[in-house]
Amino acid sequence: MHRSKCYCLFLMMLSFAALSFAPAFAVKIDAELDVYGGYRWDKISTTIHAYSPPGRLILEDILTAKNVRLWTVGVAGKQLFYQCLLVKGSAEWGRVCGGDYINYGVVPDVPTSKTTADIHSGNTQDFSLGGGIMLPVFCNELNLGVLGGWSFNSQRIKMRNAQTNGISSPILNNLTYKTTWEGPWVGVEGALSYCSYYLNLGYEYHFARWRASWQLDGPDIFGGAYSDKRWSNGNHGQVFFMNTSYPLLHCLEVGLAFKYQYWKAGNGREKPKGGSFAAVGLPGNEIDKIPNASWQSYGLNLVLEYSF
Repeated sequence: MHRSKCYCLFLMMLSFAALSFAPAFAVKIDAELDVYGGYRWDKISTTIHAYSPPGRLILEDILTAKNVRLWTVGVAGKQLFYQCLLVKGSAEWGRVCGGDYINYGVVPDVPTSKTTADIHSGNTQDFSLGGGIMLPVFCNELNLGVLGGWSFNSQRIKMRNAQTNGISSPILNNLTYKTTWEGPWVGVEGALSYCSYYLNLGYEYHFARWRASWQLDGPDIFGGAYSDKRWSNGNHGQVFFMNTSYPLLHCLEVGLAFKYQYWKAGNGREKPKGGSFAAVGLPGNEIDKIPNASWQSYGLNLVLEYSF
């Protein structure tokens, strides 16, 4: 497991443990623990420009995984101390159940090749930990705040039934593509309570490091397909969420949660996992750049909330 991912998980566990055993003088205004499950739609894209020698474009590779559907489950918790200090965290896991994979290879003066495949499995992991200040601005019914934290998000998809220009490509069956987005974030959040209804809105801006891998199920093909690694720093993500709930029992509420995310990377690089381009049968002076990569996500969940 990635070191920063372990660190994020450790901070989440430590924070919730600290909240549970907080000293008596800590003023607890509001605390909740949510368990939720739902459905999500993802779209992943990556574009590679290959140059050999540097400055002469020899290939444009455009990868798109669209209509990626997955079931999600998760837990989230938050607590407000001293009437204004908010600590919150969440952990979510997803199971991919379908999607479409398309890869275009554009070579100058050569007909474009098109590879398609079915996305049949995969998984996602999303962790976030943050805190900040929440202040009442209208009779304790409306609270507004500024927060910051750290997040880790990963998507892994696996393909089958691969075809290139209508011809079966068994070498690409069981191909996996994995991307991760990790880094700090800042955001604003608002919470409104009115006549037993609760509405929570928020926006986060993320400063992300992007990592990806395109992994064949078998060995590299000399002069053909090969497993690679991809990376880019200094990227960004934007997250908007909206949660609403209504009392079910004395301390139990039921609600809906919607989240939209758009993450974008640029100025990245790509290299063979096996070492140099020459080792996989390509020009030794080749340089592969990634002008853009993105991840877009829509999620809808049913939430069961316990307040204490």
